[in-house]
Amino acid sequence: MKRSLFIILSLVVCAGLFAQVSPYGSARMGFFYEMQDEFWNGNGESRIVNTYDMQANSRFGVDFKKDEFKGKVEFGYNGGNPNVRFLWAEQQFDGFSILAGQEEDGFNKRSTQVGFGDNALKGYGWIDGGRVPQIKFKLDGGFYLALIKQNAINASGATGSIDALIPKINLGYDWKIDSDKQFYITAGFQMYSYNEDFGPHDGSVTSFAGALTWDQRADALRYRVHGFFGQNARNMGLSGNIKGAVWNAVDNETFDVTTIALFADMGYDISDTFNLGFGVGYQQDSGDDAIGDDALANLGFFVQGVFKMENLRLTPEVGYLMQDMNNDDPWTNIYFGCQLRYDFK
Repeated sequence: MKRSLFIILSLVVCAGLFAQVSPYGSARMGFFYEMQDEFWNGNGESRIVNTYDMQANSRFGVDFKKDEFKGKVEFGYNGGNPNVRFLWAEQQFDGFSILAGQEEDGFNKRSTQVGFGDNALKGYGWIDGGRVPQIKFKLDGGFYLALIKQNAINASGATGSIDALIPKINLGYDWKIDSDKQFYITAGFQMYSYNEDFGPHDGSVTSFAGALTWDQRADALRYRVHGFFGQNARNMGLSGNIKGAVWNAVDNETFDVTTIALFADMGYDISDTFNLGFGVGYQQDSGDDAIGDDALANLGFFVQGVFKMENLRLTPEVGYLMQDMNNDDPWTNIYFGCQLRYDFK
C-alpha cells in the first residue's frame, strides 16, 4: 500500500512539472488450460491444469516530456503486488541523447505469444535481458551503448566472493530502413572473477551474447525473425530456461555453456478487426564438459487469432511446448485458452 501511494504521489508531482503528460495502461487477463504430460508435472501422471489470473505484463504508466527532456514511470502487477517496470529520464542533445534509470536492454525483441502467462516464447526461442538499471548513450542514427548494473550470477556449484569491477556492457544498432522494414543488432558482455582471499575459488566467468532481429510488414502480412547466440548468458542476468556456467571443483575451473535461440513470428490481417498469427521457436544449451554429450533443447509453437474492438483485444490461442531435459522422455505441454486485453491511453 505504501509503495502504491508513493508511486501515485510521484506521478502527481511529475505531472505538474512537465508540459506534456501522457498516461497509458494495459489490463490483461488470461484463461488457459494446460495438458501436462507425466514428465512435465513430475508426479508420474498426466493432468489438466487451469490458469486464470491477471497476467504479469499488465501495467500502468505515464510518459513525460518538456522541450528536449523526457521520462517514463511505469509500474505493473506481479502476484498481486505493484512493481516498478520502468523509471528513467532522457535528455536530448545535438545528435545524441543520454538516458539514466531502469529501462530494457537490447535483448527485448519478443514474440506475440500470449499463452503461458503472456510468455512471448521466452525460454522457447527468445532470451530476455529484462528491465535493468543503466546509463545509455544513444546516437540519433540508431547506435547505442549502455552501461548496465552487473548481474553476476554464480556458476553452478560455485560459492565464494565475486569481484565485478566493470558494468555489464550492451551495444547495438537499431536500423529503421523505412516505415515497413527494421533491422536490429545487439551484443552484450560481462566478466567477473572469484576472490580467492574470501572463498575457495580463484577463477573467472566470462559471458557474452548477441542477437539479430528482422521486422517487416508487406501490406497485410507482418513477420519477425530473430536469432540469438551466447556463452554463459544466464550468468550475466539473461533469462529464459537457459543454463549457466558450471564450476568443476576437481579441476578448479569453469566449464562454459553455449546457448542458441531462434524464433519466427508472423501475422496476417484478415480484416481491420481480425488478425491470424502463429509463431515457432527453438533453443538449445550445449557444452560437453558442463552438460554432457547431449544438448538440452526447448521447442514451442502457437497459433492465435486476434479480434480487435477499439481498445479491446480478444486473443484465443493454442500452443505446444516441449523441453528435452537430456533424457529419453521429453516434457510436453499442450495449452489452449484466451487472453482478454484492454489498452488505454
